[in-house]
Amino acid sequence: MTSLTGAMARTSKKQAKAAVEKKTKNDAAQLETLAEAAKENVKKYNKVINTEKSYLGYIRSVKKFLESQVADRRSRNITVCEQGIPTDELEKALDNPPNQYSALVIEMFITHKCFILNRKKGVAESVHAAYCRYWDTMDGDKYAGKYKLDEETKQVSGCPARAPHVLEIKKAAQTRGKKDGATRKHAEAISIEEMKKLVQWSLRMCSEERLERRPRELMSRGGNEELVCAEEPLSVEELLFLFEHGFMNAFVSSAFTLWTRCFELLSLTVGDIKLDCEGPAPYYTPHDVVTLDNRKGWQNAQGYDGPRKSNTYQIYQQHIPEIDMYSHLRRWLKLYAVLLGRELEPKDQVFPHISANGTVNPRQEMSYDCFSKLLTKFTSGAGLEGHFTTHSFRRGGAQYRFIFAPAGLRWSLNICRWWGGWAEGESVDTLMKYLLDSLQSYENGHGDALHPVPNGFNESFLGERIEAASVTAGEVREFKRSVDDKLSSLDQKIEQRLDNMITQITSTLTATHLPINQSVSLPSSFLDRREHAVRTIRTTSTPYPPRSPSVSSCSSSDSAGDSESPVCSGQKKSPRTAPIPGVFIPDLKAGANAWKEAIKQWEEGDATIGLKALKEWPEEWYTGNMRTFTGSKRRDRQLVALAYEKVGCNESAFLADYPEARKNMRTLLEAIRRDRDIAKRRKSRNGTPEERDAKRCSPSRANS
Repeated sequence: MTSLTGAMARTSKKQAKAAVEKKTKNDAAQLETLAEAAKENVKKYNKVINTEKSYLGYIRSVKKFLESQVADRRSRNITVCEQGIPTDELEKALDNPPNQYSALVIEMFITHKCFILNRKKGVAESVHAAYCRYWDTMDGDKYAGKYKLDEETKQVSGCPARAPHVLEIKKAAQTRGKKDGATRKHAEAISIEEMKKLVQWSLRMCSEERLERRPRELMSRGGNEELVCAEEPLSVEELLFLFEHGFMNAFVSSAFTLWTRCFELLSLTVGDIKLDCEGPAPYYTPHDVVTLDNRKGWQNAQGYDGPRKSNTYQIYQQHIPEIDMYSHLRRWLKLYAVLLGRELEPKDQVFPHISANGTVNPRQEMSYDCFSKLLTKFTSGAGLEGHFTTHSFRRGGAQYRFIFAPAGLRWSLNICRWWGGWAEGESVDTLMKYLLDSLQSYENGHGDALHPVPNGFNESFLGERIEAASVTAGEVREFKRSVDDKLSSLDQKIEQRLDNMITQITSTLTATHLPINQSVSLPSSFLDRREHAVRTIRTTSTPYPPRSPSVSSCSSSDSAGDSESPVCSGQKKSPRTAPIPGVFIPDLKAGANAWKEAIKQWEEGDATIGLKALKEWPEEWYTGNMRTFTGSKRRDRQLVALAYEKVGCNESAFLADYPEARKNMRTLLEAIRRDRDIAKRRKSRNGTPEERDAKRCSPSRANS
């Protein structure tokens, strides 16, 4: 009995000991897990992905700079230079651990970029920040903190990027930037008046009626359904013209309304927009809903790596037509579907890429560079003064809603913060730069002191005291002048419309050979406000000017004098017809794998963008008028596919026969075209390939 009790006691001790050991291991494992979690969260929330990429880019640039310097020294057989710097030691300056020349490399790189190549001060600041973090995180915190160099042992402690001479060259770059006016310049905010001017210019160039084209429609005739085009076919120039104006009206009104950055709006898809929604009772106001995911401003709330919330915006019709996103965006989506030749799909980009030949790719967003050129074209055309970027609409929209909207319609700071996507933890300085900079300029500036009606900005917030005061005689006089100017402008517009109508009518009568009077008098009631009482329009046989400015018409004298000539002297060629809607071939990505993508387009196509296999295309998709749009691209894909089939669809054999495939598509096609078995020469107007060769080699031609 005693032995049994002792055995049980020993067993209990072993179990207790094992439990203690297990607990100790679990605690250790838990500590390791917590340490790893801490590291991940520091990386996740303290630095966003874009900053990380930027830092890595500068680190690679400095290392590449050092490699080039070392290579140059070795090419000149420099072991130790005149400054006493050994090449071998210099080569290790950016390794782990840093050495006495590490700080020197950073100093020389900033000097090269900012003072030799005249880069902006931001380069110096970014390089310094990138390498501070580089050495701060090397071997834990061993090289973090203040820089020190032991002159005897040449050992480095602290961060080399914080060395005094590095900080001095960085400060010099900043000082030079301020002196040269190269300080950071925020995008100039676009005002509501400038928005009106921009959109009004666009609608004068391309009216709303012109943008509201009808799609092709199925109509029943005699029991048979036929596809009838409700509008005349578009030329490439007309298609590009409509695309640009429809695109820009929708984009600028959306950017001004949603306060988006360029990448946020360009990445918007059709699936992010829900049309024909109804508001709550009792009004049931119609509106659209737009969902914006991953706005940059929320990075301080949750970081770029984790899932982020999205803001859902209800878009109602606005009383100012020029910033009415509700109308402009709807008009653009309808036109977009017409130009595409099909209904829009959720994955289609709202603001897509369009090539110079009028091919619209719905699954590729327009690039920032392309949009910037388009924006410059429109702001110049509208006569806007100043430098505008895509950020101008974000700043302008925010300032309008917070400061310049009519009294009673201005938004609170909380609404502005939410609407603009600024996180609650973000610095208030960001909001102040957007919202109050312009207000300070208005209140402290007195350049409008000669204005007939004082604005009173320096006396009360936005001159609200003046707004609440009684009307003065000066205000009445200024109002009368404004009304007189508007009436005069209206007279001119009506007169111009009547001119156009008369020209169309007389041109139609001339074309149908109907007798017409030589003069038409305008109604005197309209002209009573004008200095002249009757205006006479002398009609001619000149036809109505063509819709496209690229097409010229012949005068009546030319056509009468040379009736047999099919083309008038000096007449330009007729405009090229636009491509078949929805028929396009996407560009290949640059690189060594472009040939694989070419074969896939030929054999399979791409169902995600509605691309049918090129080998199955109907002939009218790549011949005739479409030859200039898709014929060349399709032929290139076909040549690669034929060369691949020739080697039995074996990748190794293909690369052995065509090593150019490892370089780029252009070099590969040149190599394939040299193979006459694949790239068969085609007959032209000068005869067959054999006939052309015979002519080139004929004795008569050789002697000539």
